[in-house]
Amino acid sequence: FFLYLGETDTLYGNLTSAGSKIYFLLNTCLYPEAIIRDEAFESLFIKALMMYRKEANRAKSSNAKSFIMTCYQHSSHFSSHIDEESAEYDKVMDLFFRDKDLTINESELSSRDLKAIDDFVEDICCAFIDYGAQYTVFVHAVRFLLIPEMPTRVRTKVLHRLKDLLHLLTTEREGADSSGADLREELGNFYLGGYSPIDNSPRDDASFLDVLATLLKRGGFKMVARQEGFFYYFAIGCLARNLASARCECGVTQ
Repeated sequence: FFLYLGETDTLYGNLTSAGSKIYFLLNTCLYPEAIIRDEAFESLFIKALMMYRKEANRAKSSNAKSFIMTCYQHSSHFSSHIDEESAEYDKVMDLFFRDKDLTINESELSSRDLKAIDDFVEDICCAFIDYGAQYTVFVHAVRFLLIPEMPTRVRTKVLHRLKDLLHLLTTEREGADSSGADLREELGNFYLGGYSPIDNSPRDDASFLDVLATLLKRGGFKMVARQEGFFYYFAIGCLARNLASARCECGVTQ
């Protein structure tokens, strides 16, 4: 069905954003293991996910915003449809995507608002903990929650929850590729840009960078000794681009 939406010209498919489709797709990770272990399921899941990511890139739309709103709308805490022109939509977007320079006092926010998203993120993390990298679909599901457009709250929650399993975020195919081409291509989707003074790309939130740095220096962190794997390169890349940009802003050129 998910491939059908992406490959055919249907009214529902055209009106549904890529981020919303990815939300529904990630829900399939919560299916019984008898379904998830099927090779056809894995193949179709990855094909659909790649298709929706390309769809968002072509439309220059935000996967994260439509994903968050769909997750919020389909939470068990809510039952009504939220129009993009409504105050409720603005409230959710402000809650998760407000300017990072503004201070967010989460004690002043509705716990119900936050729980709507947190519950789904927790479900995906629990599924990953239960199955780990045994099934590639979970690797891709968790990685999607780490895309740079995703709210810092979601990204840091995932990293904290899976702090002892982040070395499993490398697929078997990527691990077997001695050239590193597959991993390099995939990592290109996980940075806000390159060198900010040149491409004007925004820097990552400081709290997110703090979490990355803390995880990298933790004693016994499995991938650091080998200096390999998706998370290791992902973290090093994020820290490097932000450090270089910060040094330039401070007037350091070498």
